[in-house]
Amino acid sequence: MNTCGHRCLGNTACAKSCIQGVEHYSDGCSQCFGDLIGCTAHSCWSHCIGGESPACKQCVIDHCDTPFTTCSGFTPPQASFSVTAAKSMRAEAADQILAQSRVYASCSGTAEPPAARPLCYSGSKSVLGVTETVNLKMKTYASGHGTMDVSGSGFKAFTCTDHAFSKSGQAISVDISDCADGLAVSQAAYCSDSDTITVTVRDSHLPIPVSVTLARSAGNCA
Repeated sequence: MNTCGHRCLGNTACAKSCIQGVEHYSDGCSQCFGDLIGCTAHSCWSHCIGGESPACKQCVIDHCDTPFTTCSGFTPPQASFSVTAAKSMRAEAADQILAQSRVYASCSGTAEPPAARPLCYSGSKSVLGVTETVNLKMKTYASGHGTMDVSGSGFKAFTCTDHAFSKSGQAISVDISDCADGLAVSQAAYCSDSDTITVTVRDSHLPIPVSVTLARSAGNCA
């Protein structure tokens, strides 16, 4: 449990796969352990990042133990593995916030995107042991307004088609809440000097925002 909790940093799908590979449990049983690791990291990480405190243990009991027992029929393992995951998440969160500030600080240029349409951009970012790939197609744009397709795969799969966006200076605003459950674009910028788009996405199930730089794809993306 410690190994998978640390390796997956609270990602349920990753934890399930890890447990199944290490312990050779059934698919259903491994899912119970994956859910427990995910619940602990997502519901109790703020209580547990400082160590296995009484508040940490009580949080796990209150939020995660009963669903695990109902799912598996087992007595929940001690919370120590989750503390390791929570501490790792704290370090990961700090790294992500620092990386985000650096990415936007290096974004330069406020010019408009190239006139050709569509324009396609793609990029990947590894976080919580899983790689998320984001693809963006700018389909129309004029005078600060346009439409785009946005999709993602990896930790979270989603597809958003023909969504309106606006651009002011570098800043891009787009709402994907209707097509990407639990996801929100908290910040985005077009960096004209490098012809790249930097996007920060927040997942309601994770405490860590993910920032990814999208580079323009070569060739025709129609």
